[in-house]
Amino acid sequence: MKYFRNVLDADQCESLIKMLPGLPEKVETGSGKIIDRLHISPQWNYNFYRLGREEVLDIIKIVEAKISADIVSFRIMHYPAGASIGAHVDSWHPVDGPSDCGMTIQLNNPKNYVGGEMLMNHTVTDLDQCDGISYTYDEPHEVKKIRFGERWIASLRAKLR
Repeated sequence: MKYFRNVLDADQCESLIKMLPGLPEKVETGSGKIIDRLHISPQWNYNFYRLGREEVLDIIKIVEAKISADIVSFRIMHYPAGASIGAHVDSWHPVDGPSDCGMTIQLNNPKNYVGGEMLMNHTVTDLDQCDGISYTYDEPHEVKKIRFGERWIASLRAKLR
């Protein structure tokens, strides 16, 4: 696990959220498959939006210049009030292509919601807006229930160089 301060700036973070309503319903994944962009978790009540590499290429270049990995999947996750995600470890998915690590970037100000604590390796991890944390797929993590407001993050899957 490694922290990164100011992976992006506030304008870049906010632009990722604002771009979502204007995007088509389908997206091409890293493996070349055309699938639905939006996924809604019935179990945990969060949503994620897959973004195609070309849609966020400028952001990917900025992030890849700061980490030692190549991004293979870029998602925006939205946790509205009541959403959470239980303890889990990530793994690569064939639709995205091979990867062996992940990164979370906090897109909105954490003062905009109550709850939603992120635990990495069973320890509360505080990220300010624009900060990120990278992790390998053997590191458990979870997000506690959002009690008020909403949490927005970028969830990246990557392949270590």
